[in-house]
Amino acid sequence: MRRFPLPYSPHNVIRVAPSGPAHARTLVEALALVKGPSASNRWLIELAPGDYELTSSVVIPRYVTVKGAGAGDTDGQGSWATRLNIGANIGGYATILRGNLVDLFVYTDQAQNNIFYSIYADDGSVIDRYRIHIKATGPGSGYCEAVRLHGSDCIIQLSDIVNESTGYDSHIAAVYAGSHSHYRIDFSQLRASGVESYGLYNYRGAGHLRHCHLEGESSLYTNVYIDFDCVSITGQIDESSYDRITESQIVDSERHGFMTPDLYMRLMHT
Repeated sequence: MRRFPLPYSPHNVIRVAPSGPAHARTLVEALALVKGPSASNRWLIELAPGDYELTSSVVIPRYVTVKGAGAGDTDGQGSWATRLNIGANIGGYATILRGNLVDLFVYTDQAQNNIFYSIYADDGSVIDRYRIHIKATGPGSGYCEAVRLHGSDCIIQLSDIVNESTGYDSHIAAVYAGSHSHYRIDFSQLRASGVESYGLYNYRGAGHLRHCHLEGESSLYTNVYIDFDCVSITGQIDESSYDRITESQIVDSERHGFMTPDLYMRLMHT
């Protein structure tokens, strides 16, 4: 799997801004300008500081990076220069990701479908220096996942992923890793709240977590072995998951706090 640094060097740049000189005003308009992305024809979509609205689902192709204007902190959207709001009832997913997302704050507090993902991450996708805060309202059934990892070679790093949605009766997860996923999560916080909430819900995914914090009613569920390296937790570990992890690799967050807000801030701005 890829490690630092990540390959963001573009051959083509599309600049997006709410006003003033730019190639496009919205992410949807910018994606329509991308032509023939490949390993020898990479694209960078730069979102200038400001607020953007996503009113329909989008696909970010492989070899395309969508980048905001700088990372913020874990306390809310105000410190993030570039903010993307997911509109109401956008569909089952807001974004299918096959490329890279960097330096963005993405959020919603709108009503959404009974199955909702803010990001559906496919093969080779990267989420880097990113904050997701989902407070969707469901119809009383289904499930909600801030990020669903589906493909191979997926990376999440230096990110804060929060799911505080309500109105779903199956599960609410910060990150759900499916049976086709192969992923690495480094220096990140995965937090969910409410009934049937999970920091990480791993269903047959092949994963490795390093210096992360998991939080939820059940901080972790997994039905296969996954690799942990300095992972702290708040909330119980699902009882059926204990024989699929090495307990010595998990520590109480109140004693150790491997991913504290202070450490997160220092990592984000290095």
